[in-house]
Amino acid sequence: MAWNIDDYEEEEIRALPVVLLLDTSGSMQNRLGDESKIDKLNEAVVDMMHMFQKECERENFIKVTVYAFDTDVRLIGREQCTPEEFLQTYTPIKAQGMTYLGLALNEAKALIDDRKRTPGRWYSPAVILVSDGAPNGSWKMPMKDFLSKGRTVKTQRFAIAIGAEAAREKDMLTYFTGVADNVLYAEDAADIVEKFKRVTMSVSQRIRSVNPNMFYRPMQTQELEVEDDDDMISLPELRRPRSAASQRRVSRHVEIEDNDDDWN
Repeated sequence: MAWNIDDYEEEEIRALPVVLLLDTSGSMQNRLGDESKIDKLNEAVVDMMHMFQKECERENFIKVTVYAFDTDVRLIGREQCTPEEFLQTYTPIKAQGMTYLGLALNEAKALIDDRKRTPGRWYSPAVILVSDGAPNGSWKMPMKDFLSKGRTVKTQRFAIAIGAEAAREKDMLTYFTGVADNVLYAEDAADIVEKFKRVTMSVSQRIRSVNPNMFYRPMQTQELEVEDDDDMISLPELRRPRSAASQRRVSRHVEIEDNDDDWN
């Protein structure tokens, strides 16, 4: 008998939400190496969904929400859908406009902070930011809020930097993830697919683990100054835990402003 998620009651499912924030600005249509960045991004997203669907078929449930951001932000497909549902309606994303990261962060935060849209019985979300350059517009306050307020503090975060310009934003991307190893660099368009596979494997390993809410979260902070702005933002100190025990110790000491009991 074929696997079907409809055979399960919604309240029986404890899913791991995955939120993708995809830079689809005009520069993504450019070639990097022999291929177009946006074409390889589309290929990588589809491959990721197929791999996540295989996890769902093992009863390791994953729900996906994909936001594309350029001059605006738009939801691709439905929020918190299964990988299979996403693939059924997916059409290739086109590149256009600027890189308004702040809009995408606000949308993702609203989704995660809302317990009706992201139930507390689910696991802590994984958020994956993909970009090929510096953000435009107002993004610093949305990022500060994402990392310091509400339930988004407890998310696992990854970033994929595409090309040399994005690599120059290493400090910003590391600030977002909190963990240097969670920032991956795609040197050419073909490498985008490989970096997506690495993130997909990390998320898959987490959903298979005994406690998917147990992952490394940075604890200490230092100050980082951002060019062309007088504001200071806090950059989590980058330390790689030496053992699973050290990961558990760090996880227990994450400070959450709103005393949220979810995902402890």
